[in-house]
Amino acid sequence: MKIKSIFVAVLLAAGVVVAPASAAEDAKVLQKPKLESFVFSPKEIELTAGDQKVTLEVTVSHPVGIISKTIDVIFSKVVASTSITFSTTLSRLDSPVNPKLTTVIFKGQVNIPASTPPGVWNISTSPILGYSPSGGEGWYSDSFAPENFRTMPDAEKALLVRLNGDLLFDFQTFVGPSFSTEKYASDSKPITQFGQSPIFRKGETIDFVNYLELRTKNVEIQISSLTPTICTGAGSKLLLVAMGNCQYKIFTPKTKDYLPKELVTSNEIKSPRFKPEIYIPVISDQTVAAYPQTISKDLVFSWDELVSPVSETPGVCIANGKEIKLFSSGLCRFTYSMAATEARFASDIYTQSFKVKKDGEVLVEPTPTATPAPVATPTPTAKPVVKKTITCVKGKKTIKKTAVSPKCPAGYKLKK
Repeated sequence: MKIKSIFVAVLLAAGVVVAPASAAEDAKVLQKPKLESFVFSPKEIELTAGDQKVTLEVTVSHPVGIISKTIDVIFSKVVASTSITFSTTLSRLDSPVNPKLTTVIFKGQVNIPASTPPGVWNISTSPILGYSPSGGEGWYSDSFAPENFRTMPDAEKALLVRLNGDLLFDFQTFVGPSFSTEKYASDSKPITQFGQSPIFRKGETIDFVNYLELRTKNVEIQISSLTPTICTGAGSKLLLVAMGNCQYKIFTPKTKDYLPKELVTSNEIKSPRFKPEIYIPVISDQTVAAYPQTISKDLVFSWDELVSPVSETPGVCIANGKEIKLFSSGLCRFTYSMAATEARFASDIYTQSFKVKKDGEVLVEPTPTATPAPVATPTPTAKPVVKKTITCVKGKKTIKKTAVSPKCPAGYKLKK
């Protein structure tokens, strides 16, 4: 290619016009055959009823032509760390073989015996040979495989073989845990979950969903205990009931797709966490001559840990170490608290407050506004229903009618 480029450059320098090569000529360089499509059907079979047949079709292309008359298709899976395989041969559909055909279809059928181990069978082809631009042998292709067509991890383009509905896929369903423990489950894929370590202390509950990485969404993490007096399992959680060495099993049970997977490990359970108390010294009300003014206070410790105050009224005061700086009159208010750690719970929030004023100043405290009591709305009293009775006559007949607004029936007259 370099020689051709130099030659063209020399011709151009000499003023010779070089006609551009055609696209067809550019395509006819030494290259490998290329996969156009790889399909098979069905993509999942059940062997309970006996042998099953699978049809395969592989389409390849090459700009000059394809020499190979057949292509081998290999089926492979791993059983107990050992790879097992079987194969079938597909033949070209063009007969007689056309050496100038640039797109070739290989097709065939394979019989899957009922004795075939169930599981995920990956499919690939042997390389095929293409022509060179001069008409001789060119390069062999790479091995071909189907494109992904399902989302099941490690089975995206494989033939699924079941027996009595079971796939029996030997797949590492989870990896981890992400904290320090005796043993770990792993595979060849990167781990992306790096959560904080759980607290292994009496009285705590650990949900392992937060510390394991599932490789498939079609299983659920479960925990069981081998030392039930120290810890107990409940679903995906481990309950720590006593101090000592907790031995437990992390597992995913067998499903229609997957074989069971488990990991047995252990952690030491320590004493329970405590809730710290903070003892706050009283600071008396302060009267100063001028602002700003700095006063001194005692440091606050709890369990040998310094607890720093946080000002709730920075416009009046702030604290730094032993010093409190006063800026204006009013109520100075600090809060103290301790965050949770592996050894303790978070503390309550403690408060400390005192009044600040200038010498001779009278602090006017806001008068609390009383909330008016709600006025009861009087319930309207219903008026009593008053009925009256009238006498109606018709010839010698007399009747009485009683109602709120009584009326005589037709033909009767009101007796006055």
